[in-house]
Amino acid sequence: MNFNPKQSNFMTIGIIGQPNVGKSSVFNLLTGLQQEIGNWPGKTVDRHEGILNISGQRYRMVDVPGAYSLTPRSDEEQIVLDFIKNDKPNLILVIGHAQHIDRSLFFLSEAMLFNCPLVFVPNMIDMLPGTGVTLDIDQLAKQLTIPVVGFSAKTKQGIAELKAIIQNPPPAVSCVDNILFKNSFGQSIANLLINAGAGGEVDCYQAARVITAPKLNNTPAQQSLDDQSNLLAMISSRYETIKKISAAVSHKRNKAELSYTDKVDQYVTHEGWGLLIVVLVFALLFSCTYLAAIPVQGVLDEYIITWLRDNIDKHLFAEQPVIRGLLSEGIVLGAGTVLAFVPVLAVFYFLINMLEDSGYLARVAVIMDRYLQLLGLPGKSALPLFLGLGCNVPAVIGSRVVESKKSRLATILLTPFVPCSARFTVLVFLAPVFFGYYAPLMTLLVIAVNALVFIVMARLLTKSLSKAKASLILELPNYHWPQFRLVLLTTYQQVCLFIKSVATWILGFSILLWFLSTYPGSGLNDSYLASVGRLLEPIAAPLGFDWRLLVALFSGIIARENVVTALGIIYGDETPTGLSEILRNNISSDVGFIFLLLSMLFVPCLSTVFVVRKETRAWGYAFLSIILNSVVAITVGVIARLLISYL
Repeated sequence: MNFNPKQSNFMTIGIIGQPNVGKSSVFNLLTGLQQEIGNWPGKTVDRHEGILNISGQRYRMVDVPGAYSLTPRSDEEQIVLDFIKNDKPNLILVIGHAQHIDRSLFFLSEAMLFNCPLVFVPNMIDMLPGTGVTLDIDQLAKQLTIPVVGFSAKTKQGIAELKAIIQNPPPAVSCVDNILFKNSFGQSIANLLINAGAGGEVDCYQAARVITAPKLNNTPAQQSLDDQSNLLAMISSRYETIKKISAAVSHKRNKAELSYTDKVDQYVTHEGWGLLIVVLVFALLFSCTYLAAIPVQGVLDEYIITWLRDNIDKHLFAEQPVIRGLLSEGIVLGAGTVLAFVPVLAVFYFLINMLEDSGYLARVAVIMDRYLQLLGLPGKSALPLFLGLGCNVPAVIGSRVVESKKSRLATILLTPFVPCSARFTVLVFLAPVFFGYYAPLMTLLVIAVNALVFIVMARLLTKSLSKAKASLILELPNYHWPQFRLVLLTTYQQVCLFIKSVATWILGFSILLWFLSTYPGSGLNDSYLASVGRLLEPIAAPLGFDWRLLVALFSGIIARENVVTALGIIYGDETPTGLSEILRNNISSDVGFIFLLLSMLFVPCLSTVFVVRKETRAWGYAFLSIILNSVVAITVGVIARLLISYL
């Protein structure tokens, strides 16, 4: 999308609403692929902007985060408030939930406090027949005296009407004149505005804040409230008005009959069956992600990466080995690392978006909350942590489903302690080498130690990041078939954002590591990387390691599978049979056990580090992840060696 929204003269259309009302679906349907994803200033929350083109006229669309209220208690709510105040949109689309019109009207009443042109858009209108709810759109528009558009992102109902209103925006709404404020609450706002005088010291929003939180202000205008004998009753009048309007326009048939969602939830959210279903769904998601992605990875590796490297080695720069090595081992191999993650992320994003759009993902959070609360984590952390067993990269990115900033940070920092499939590969290959027939038992012991470390770190991190135990308050959306087009669009955007944000860093570091492992000698044994290993050898003495094992661990920074490859290069035999015999003769089982522990717990791979940086938007947390895993791994290794020495 070739435009700079901040420098454009397009009309600005804001899209606001509470969570789970389908706000982003409306945004995606209106803008299509003409979108930009950035971040809000000073925040880690994504900023979505796009272009709507209507008959050659372009409009700047801004999709703000979902917020339950415009009284800011979270980053998301502060962002919505700042957007309305600072960007001063030409029109605001207030997206509501057609089935829960009362909650949506409360949010609409807050939006009316800013004297902006508004359109109320009850979304998911197509789902009403299955819920037994009816909604009279015409009567609602008549009562609110603002445009009301019944909308369905699935069937595209209302899109033509909405575009017509965008082309000819309605006038700004005055809160004191609207039916939502024909009560004592609205009268109090009007009184405050009069008492504030013509100087404009207090606007509608500030007046409402004074009423709802009088202790926050001590202005002359506030003194008019001192004679109010029942402040609570005055505020409650606001809700009574909303209930009356809702009852007049929305009706529910067969109240005694359970809806489809309620019937499904009897099993899905059941205390026993619910957990079993979560495990089965996670297992299916996990299996589908890697069963679908691994063959594609193999094709990419064999027919693109390997083919490119072979042709570079055979046909290009025969007399310039430095350039040939840079292209083959640095650039192409680094690009291959990025390319290898694309199929995994694409399938992962697609399945997660399908689950989220269907309404099931919120149920996972509710079911897992009671178990993860024991570790201080919210229920939604279950999904990314489970996916970490396959790959830590999509797991860190998957932490976006966790709303709480502190809980999400704890989930991100915990993810590298989850053993990924690459670490399991190293464990499964080396355990028989070091332990022979006892390999299965020792493998389980290594995994058990890893699990114990994860539990301890979860308690420590959650305790240090959040002093209070957070309760889960979550609205469960209705079940519905995912919108395939919007799921694909969202998946495409997420994969592109990953490539754009992470690929450059991975490629650059791959080139750096190639240089360190190649120069100044003729191979890895004579390289700068080997020199670093020899320099750090005294530090690793308590672990029983020599420089060769250190270099093998460092080589796993690009990808954990490189540990085995590096051992083959260092010990002089890269064939599996020959390497096994050499390692068995050179490394004791005690040192081998400690080496496997560190392979599971040591510094996360390069891709994970950069994804941590991308998701937290701070290098400090990426370095903290490196330091945390390094310190924990070495500490566990030293403790294990001490225990072994006493046995």
